[in-house]
Amino acid sequence: MAFLGAVIFSSAWVAGSASSDAVSLSQLRSAHAPAALQQQHTYAPDRYEYIDNGVIRVGVDLTRGGSIGYLAASGNPGKSVINCHDMGREVQLSFYAPPRPYNPPTAAFPAGACDKLFMDQPWGWNPIGAGDIDGNHGEVLSVTQTNTSIHVVTRPLQWACHNVSCECTFEQHITLDGTPGGTGVKVTATLHNDRTDAYTPAPTSQELPAVYSIGSLYHLVTYNGSQPWTGQPTVEYATDPLVSPPWHPGAFPATEHWAALLDDSSWGMGVVNANVGRFLGGFAGPPGKGGPTDGPTGYIAPVDLVDLPAKGNFSFTFHLVLGDLGTIRSYASQVVPH
Repeated sequence: MAFLGAVIFSSAWVAGSASSDAVSLSQLRSAHAPAALQQQHTYAPDRYEYIDNGVIRVGVDLTRGGSIGYLAASGNPGKSVINCHDMGREVQLSFYAPPRPYNPPTAAFPAGACDKLFMDQPWGWNPIGAGDIDGNHGEVLSVTQTNTSIHVVTRPLQWACHNVSCECTFEQHITLDGTPGGTGVKVTATLHNDRTDAYTPAPTSQELPAVYSIGSLYHLVTYNGSQPWTGQPTVEYATDPLVSPPWHPGAFPATEHWAALLDDSSWGMGVVNANVGRFLGGFAGPPGKGGPTDGPTGYIAPVDLVDLPAKGNFSFTFHLVLGDLGTIRSYASQVVPH
């Protein structure tokens, strides 16, 4: 199927120092984690819990902090569209906040357990669900399941540290939401923060969430115009293979609040966040090939500036949808108020 609209070329978005720093950090982590981790670690077999409505099948990986590591059509369970090559991939929660650098002492590292461990960069506070740069895993504290939902609570780890647990928990309510067609999954995610360290708060750009696709999904498509929900043509952004950060195209407007990574037949995975109109996106590695455990990956993240509370909660909702471009756009139209 041909893609609708134009191919767009764009440079990375920069919108102020706090936002720019966090966007740069997320791009560095997601772009360069694969090579570093592949060289250092061999992971234990993953253990999943699944829900399935007969149209799509969703799985959370209990060995990687309850991150969503599997999404496939029920009739084709061998083709998950999510990349799980390393701890920095999957579909997972990842938050950013001061200070930068974040380098707390531990018993094993009294001078600091996070001293430029990743790419020799001074890294900020950045818990992620799956695990850390050393290959340690986020801890699943509880998981409950029904036929159509999974509820999981996780103690995440600081990404660029030696096994440093976050003074926080992640909570996810993952639901096959009953939208006509049954092609989507709704996730309500909450950060429960209980930080005791002293720092100066600042609004920081957040991935809401971070989503990684298999390598065959490399066409980045959205609607970015001024007439949303009127059937105007979509656009495809060029995703030049990533050699060094930042992602290309980087940040782009998504005025219908969705973006998709599609294969050559215009089928793939969409990401919807009704409260966010700007997304990050790109591709790393040779495009057009690669499965869930291979290096090549597409990337999408709805992004927004958030000043996370030191003590308190921050919640957001997103959707993943499986299907062709028309199905993804139709699903977004059903879940995004307009």
